[in-house]
This record gives sequence, C-alpha cells and structure tokens, in this order.
Amino acid sequence: MAMLSEFMPLPARSPAEVRNVVEVGHKGEDGYLGHDPRAVEGLFPAIQVLECNGDIDVEAAHRIFLRICVEECRRGASWISDELADGLDALADLAVPELPYAAIGRSIFDSDPRSMFMAVYRCIEATYAYESMRRVVERLGLTHSWQELARALELEVGWHPQEASSLNLVLVNALDRDLVGICECLGVEPGQDLRSSTGKAIYRLRNEIVHFRPGVDSAQHQDIDWNRLCSRMIDIVFHTFTRAYVAP
Repeated sequence: MAMLSEFMPLPARSPAEVRNVVEVGHKGEDGYLGHDPRAVEGLFPAIQVLECNGDIDVEAAHRIFLRICVEECRRGASWISDELADGLDALADLAVPELPYAAIGRSIFDSDPRSMFMAVYRCIEATYAYESMRRVVERLGLTHSWQELARALELEVGWHPQEASSLNLVLVNALDRDLVGICECLGVEPGQDLRSSTGKAIYRLRNEIVHFRPGVDSAQHQDIDWNRLCSRMIDIVFHTFTRAYVAP
C-alpha cells in the first residue's frame, strides 16, 4: 500500500472493477474499518523487484529499461497498442549503441504521444549524415567510419547535414508500405515521389511539434492515429539503422 501511495500507478482494471472496490465504504460510515488491502492491490499492475547480477554498460541499461517500460505498458493502462509495444520491444533487440534508447523509454510514460513520435524521429535523425559521409569515406579511401568523420566535421568546422534533404535520403532505405502508411496517417497524398512526399509530411509534423507559432491550432494533431504512425516510424528505423549501423 505504501508503494502504491508513493508511485501512484494507473489502475490496470476497468472503471467498473475499480468502483466495485472503492465504493464499498467510506470514512464516517458505521462499521467502516478501511478497504481490504488485497482488493485494492488487485486493481493495480503487479509490483516487480529486479536485480542485475553482473556489470552492464549504460547503453545496455537503457535497453533493459526500455523493455521494462514496454512490459509495464502491457500490464497497465496506456495509450500504446500491442503493435506499437511489439515494435518497441524489437527496437531493444536491435542493440545499436547510437540508438537513443533512454529517450524512447522516457516517452513511453508521457501521456502526450507526440513525445513518442519525437523520440523515434531522433532515431531516424541519427542516420542523416550516413549517405554523405559514406561517399566521402569511399572517395578518399579513409579507414575511419562515417560516424567518426561526421563527428569530426561537426566539432572542427560546425558541419551538420541539412535535415529536410537528409530525411529524404534516409527514406530511400524505407519500404513503400511504411511510407504509404505514414502518408495516410498524416492525411497526405503520396504523389509521384513517395519518399519526398513522406519526408515533407514527417518534417512538417516535427516542426509543428518542436516550434511554437502563434495562431496554430493546438488540437490539430488529435485526429492522428499515433499508434499506427509511430509503428510505421519504427519500421523505418529498422531499415535505416540496419543499413547505416549494422550492415558491413
């Protein structure tokens, strides 16, 4: 009861089940001695105590934390669907050091699904420099990785890839079905250039979330199917990261 009171988790039962327990009595009622602790406990997800028996690095800890967060979503009330939860689980399996696992894990418990979208967008953003740097590495015959070259250029001369154009390059590695799905979620006509249309739609939504503009309707994103959108974004992350970070 102390842990439930401190952490205030969301109930894992229906409103009717909660009322059946909560409304059985109240202070001041004759004979009321308090609610049955076991009945109250049964309204919430099971409390788990986890222990690590060996040393793990920070990246591995973030991946483990992501798995725990996803499992909590499955146990309790959450806006995240089973499909999206499966995709998040699969991201943890990818085990790529450059993937922002910590940000994804934190976004899971944010009631605003736009946080999840931005966390997954950051995964795609991490591959923006891939194509340009890969070409430079090949042309100059360098032994350094494209990540090392991109990091050095940013630190020494302030170079960074242009987001809008780089996003379209990244989407070359995405499957058409995922791009079409994103266009449908955002109410965009794919047009003749599917990747360009999808890239513009994703980048426009990103800007609407990140930048405040007077007169913009704050409720304009309410009709978006965030579960489907984020699931398709995760599918794109798999294909872009597999190409940029995993494939030899």
